Amino acid sequence: MKPKSNKRPKKPRRTVVIPLSPQQKRRKQDGRPRGTYRIYLFEQTRLGFMLKYEVPVVYDLIMSLTPPKERRAPPVEIIRAVCAASPDPSLRKPKFQRWLEQYETSGVLCHRPKMPTPARMAFYHSIRSHKLALSVNAMNREKCATSVPESDFNSPAQ
Repeated sequence: MKPKSNKRPKKPRRTVVIPLSPQQKRRKQDGRPRGTYRIYLFEQTRLGFMLKYEVPVVYDLIMSLTPPKERRAPPVEIIRAVCAASPDPSLRKPKFQRWLEQYETSGVLCHRPKMPTPARMAFYHSIRSHKLALSVNAMNREKCATSVPESDFNSPAQ
């Protein structure tokens, strides 16, 4: 004779969820109610992940300006002020604006966290190296434009 299992039978897919009456309590095995969010770290939200890996200087500045008690969720005002002062073009993208609005409405509550995977890390590494190359080229062009050749100083005045 087989011993009886204490496991609940699996629910078939596409079942209709009937809301519980106030008298019934939700069991822990039922999981999180549909349509609810979980609290994650700021760096695991879409906005925090983008800032940390695409614009790390801005992310560090935001975290240093945030009071220690609010490190888990920096205020939107600080994020807006720091990002508005930054000349980085990735902070002007529509994607950033969408994620900032989403963070403003829901904070650090989200459906699922954005975790660093090897593919994402390679992508963000290529973005950072491309930005670095662009800034070095811009600095070299600026340096060449402002420098005066030495031959102008050594030639006799006419």
